[in-house]
Amino acid sequence: MATAAVDLAAQLAAADQDFRLAEREKRPLLRHYKGFLRNGGLGPRDLAEAVGYSVPPDELKTVCECLCILKNGAPVPASPPSPPLSPEPSGKSSSLAVLAAGDLHASASEPAADSIPSDSTYDPMTWPKIKLQMCTTDFKAWLSNLRVGVDHLSPLSVKRVERIIMLDPSITYERLRDASTAGYKVLIVVAACLQYGNISEDLRARRRRAVLLERRRSRIVAFITGIEAQARAQEAVGAAAGQAALYDTIESLLEETAFLQGSPSIPPRAQ
Repeated sequence: MATAAVDLAAQLAAADQDFRLAEREKRPLLRHYKGFLRNGGLGPRDLAEAVGYSVPPDELKTVCECLCILKNGAPVPASPPSPPLSPEPSGKSSSLAVLAAGDLHASASEPAADSIPSDSTYDPMTWPKIKLQMCTTDFKAWLSNLRVGVDHLSPLSVKRVERIIMLDPSITYERLRDASTAGYKVLIVVAACLQYGNISEDLRARRRRAVLLERRRSRIVAFITGIEAQARAQEAVGAAAGQAALYDTIESLLEETAFLQGSPSIPPRAQ
């Protein structure tokens, strides 16, 4: 049992170090992807353009639907929206190329099959329903606060959106840029959410492993401590019983000796 506690302590130290190293490595990436979500990454004009189509391009409909899925699976954070930031210089827009088209389909880790909702259980949203949701005040508030809300995205929704994009080869930055500028920006927001969500979930999984090992180690240590305390108590009881038996033997011998010598008996022991 003590060996198991030592082994768990070693595993816990390794898991904790793994989490800390991963967090140190990936924290800059989280800040990087959050940078694409300032004010939701979409301006009022972009949102108006995205929902202004009567019959949108298929690529635009898909990325808008993905954004709605992320919204529907994530609670609205209680913190107030971030204050508006000054617009980025026009030359900085080229930095969006960091989210390269290849990364959209290849960089995301392939999720386990049983962790992704099956397409057979998902009913695609209609364009009127997508437009209606994206025009609501609730959606706009969520979008404007997405830099905070991205920490509350549902992992299940992230995996569903990831599956939709990975299985649709037409969803690329080039195709969206040609089809709609607003759709291109929506895709950037969706991709940033996917990358952030996957990295965050990986860190949470590493942290959960360390916490689980710590709980198991604590239980084993508590069990060992209880066993040792019980053993010490039994030893103390046995020692007390042995001392009492020894005193009774000595007392009997002294009384017998006193009787034979005719001297007064020894006084009874104190209770």
